[in-house]
Amino acid sequence: MKVREVVLCSTSPSSASLGSGNVHLYDIQTGLQLATFRQTSAAPNSTAVIESKGNEGGLIICAQSDKAILNVYSFQREQLHLRIVLPEKLACITTDTEGKYCAGGTHTGRIYLWEVSPCVSDAMKKQPIPTSKISSGLLFNSFDAHYRSVTVLRFTRDSAALVSGSEDTRVSVWTMSRLLDNELQREVPTSYCNLTDHTLGVTDIACGVGNFPLCRVVTSGMDNSCKIWDLSTKSLLSTFLFPEPISILTVDPAERSIFAGSSDGSIYQVNLFRQKVDPIGRGAGTAEAVGTLGIETAIRVGYEGPNRGRLISLGQGISSMSISLTGSNLIVGTAGGTISIYDISSYQLIRTINVQQSFLASRSTLPTYDFPSDHLYFVEQRAGSTPGQNLQTRVAELEAELGSLKQNLAKAKGLNDTMWETVVNSVLVSDRTPEASPRRKKRARMTDKA
Repeated sequence: MKVREVVLCSTSPSSASLGSGNVHLYDIQTGLQLATFRQTSAAPNSTAVIESKGNEGGLIICAQSDKAILNVYSFQREQLHLRIVLPEKLACITTDTEGKYCAGGTHTGRIYLWEVSPCVSDAMKKQPIPTSKISSGLLFNSFDAHYRSVTVLRFTRDSAALVSGSEDTRVSVWTMSRLLDNELQREVPTSYCNLTDHTLGVTDIACGVGNFPLCRVVTSGMDNSCKIWDLSTKSLLSTFLFPEPISILTVDPAERSIFAGSSDGSIYQVNLFRQKVDPIGRGAGTAEAVGTLGIETAIRVGYEGPNRGRLISLGQGISSMSISLTGSNLIVGTAGGTISIYDISSYQLIRTINVQQSFLASRSTLPTYDFPSDHLYFVEQRAGSTPGQNLQTRVAELEAELGSLKQNLAKAKGLNDTMWETVVNSVLVSDRTPEASPRRKKRARMTDKA
């Protein structure tokens, strides 16, 4: 199986005079632009992706920053697939890993939960599913979750819980079983827990590996801190302090490191382990966890000292950040409209993709092996061909198909003309044949009688 990652990048204009933004697909290895989806302007945390599964193609969902509208794009075509009118503007959206549910948070602190696709058994996955049964758009729940704007929403890896962050400094955890319970629809949902150690607004959330509640959650805020929480005990594990407010964060797939980005363009790497120091000499070479004392001790990162951390400086605001599937590359989207790809081990800049100047770039990464064949040409080149040759080959195939259709149309038109001419001639001949008059018919009968 051939696996290759692509970067999904959404852009929004820095001013209304520049028009609307776009959604782009780029190859992470070559930087080649694979597709462009137009007429959208999504803010950070306002773009979600439903990956392709089985015989159904994936979807891209973008919440518009200036209107109460959701733009939906399909991988099969670059034009707008669907436009959904919402009760109010959304500040952020997210989808779960299975692509079953979509959650949106508003500027008033309200959360909406929709069904995207129903649960499908393993036996049904082997058969094509009608499109009418894929996307119901059913609104499961709508409730007031926070006192101020919801800034970020995240599902846990097993889609069993929804974690929300807000400008009211709270992080709330909501169990999906309670939000989807029909008997509790008329009641105000109660959260599984509220994490309230931040002193300023919450900017980003990252959910760790493991099933809920046996997983950890990392949060960042405008109070210059990142915090690690244990959901099983509902307790704070670690606190890291930085010189600037943290606007974006991402966690290594193995939860070995945290990458925190600030609005001034600085990215800090915080290792969650260190070599154990034993004064007696026993246990040398073993590793231990960093920062497990919770509120009692806060680790200062980015300052002079043993926990200074590694630093990348971009010189412009960071709008989004993620780590590749292999855990070897760090992908950063900036407010200047560029995507920078760094090697994590050496911090060397591997590639820079210029998306659009004066546009805000936010992105996420997707594997290509889940894409169905109806849009594989967006993300996979043919073996032994360059990007230009692949495009030329595709154009030649389309031109040949168009020529064949024109020939078939000409044959069908000629056959239709021949049939029409035959019918018309037969009708005209029958009209020209003279019929016997009544007087001649009467004479003929008299002659017969005689």
